[in-house]
Amino acid sequence: MNKTNVRLLMTALMVAAMALILAAGCGGSSDGGEQVLGESENADEPGDHADNAEDAENAGSTDEVDGVSAGDDASAAGNELPPMTTTTLRPELDEPPVLADDLPDPLPEPTEANPFPPLPADSDEAVVVTSNNIVAPIVRSISDGHFVRTPCSNQRLLFNNRTLSRAHVVLDAGHGGREIGAVGSAGVREKDINLIVVNKTKELLEAQGATVVRTRTDDYSVTTQARGEIATRLAPYLFVSVHHNGGAPANDDRPGTIVFTKANNPDATRFGGIFHQNLNKFLLAKAAETQAVYDDYMTQRDAHQAAQEAYDAAVAAQNAAPAPEGVDPAAGGETNTTIQATPRPADANGPVLGPDGQPLTPPEPFDLEVPAPFNADTENLQFKFAGAGNSGVRSWIRDDGEDFLGVLRNTQGVPAVLAEFLYVTNPIEEALLADPEFLDAEAFILAQSIVEFLTTNNPGDGHVRDQFGDQNIGGGGRPSDCNESL
Repeated sequence: MNKTNVRLLMTALMVAAMALILAAGCGGSSDGGEQVLGESENADEPGDHADNAEDAENAGSTDEVDGVSAGDDASAAGNELPPMTTTTLRPELDEPPVLADDLPDPLPEPTEANPFPPLPADSDEAVVVTSNNIVAPIVRSISDGHFVRTPCSNQRLLFNNRTLSRAHVVLDAGHGGREIGAVGSAGVREKDINLIVVNKTKELLEAQGATVVRTRTDDYSVTTQARGEIATRLAPYLFVSVHHNGGAPANDDRPGTIVFTKANNPDATRFGGIFHQNLNKFLLAKAAETQAVYDDYMTQRDAHQAAQEAYDAAVAAQNAAPAPEGVDPAAGGETNTTIQATPRPADANGPVLGPDGQPLTPPEPFDLEVPAPFNADTENLQFKFAGAGNSGVRSWIRDDGEDFLGVLRNTQGVPAVLAEFLYVTNPIEEALLADPEFLDAEAFILAQSIVEFLTTNNPGDGHVRDQFGDQNIGGGGRPSDCNESL
């Protein structure tokens, strides 16, 4: 027996022995061909989440069947996969996080003519894509399977799944599963719209030849470690975590878009500036367009109100006009010197005369609805964005010099940003975010910005001073808060 066969036999014996030991402690296996040998105890992560600017991430649902670009890896595309078998390892067998030194070689240089050149064919397998489209980074491989990091940062041994080696772009839909994120007064949930924007952006980029991987493909929990490690393993040109903000900051004419960039990464800073520039240009134009529609509505409403008031005043004046002196209308108009002048009611069937003596036509009922995103409660208001005082492109750096946001801290060696598009908690902005066409526009801006980043040297705008220090912004993205989906 050669050395290779000996190693394979030893591996098989170790896995079998572990199965027997763990099965005795857990009492058996689950149905459906998936053998579960024990659940990893989650070690808590430091604060890696913020409703306003963080990376406890996840979002709504999708009917996507692929989970990644169809061009990502043709080895299994379109083929029915055999049933998946998984094994969960004990925590002490966990691998340390990926280090930047382990990154693969840089991708080919993009050009204006070809922003997404072919990916290297000789890269090592980086992630597994399961039959239900969950993407999991590979920790190590054996002859016929892979130990992977699950969405909740456990480890499992997977068999019979296709793998990917590289990607041009990794998109991350913030929040998901039990982590809903910000919620507007009308019920718009951040985790849902984050995923919608990610799915549409993926579609737009793939139409231009990109290989795009999503850290989350449906409504389930994913830790910041797992999100970041997917990006680190795939080593793309760019990682973008999509969020929408919460809270109630002061309103202003300027958008409150925030782009947090990976610390000390010039590429992340430049992309953040490009995205901020493009999104703000679109949002200001959208606000002006929306305000113009509202102002036209108010002009028509005010004109109708003035016409109605003029008509009512004419009716009142005509009703109050006295009859001629000494004429008793009740007596058929005959002279009666003992009867004083009395009010002459307007003829119900006759015309109502204006001050100039000309007949007035009663106004038609005013049936125009208040245009979105305004409503009856916000009439007479101007279109105002939330959070302008906190907007801009910057890094958020902890006291120890690391990125404060866990998802950026875990994307080692990869240009990475977390973008807070708008405030879902601002009713006017929430009404925009409830419109599928507006979400499509957000995705278009994001895709356009990614292509511009790859094909130009534009620095963008909106750069402000970096933010320093720790802050309690809530908890999330931790294994202890995660419902396992794999």
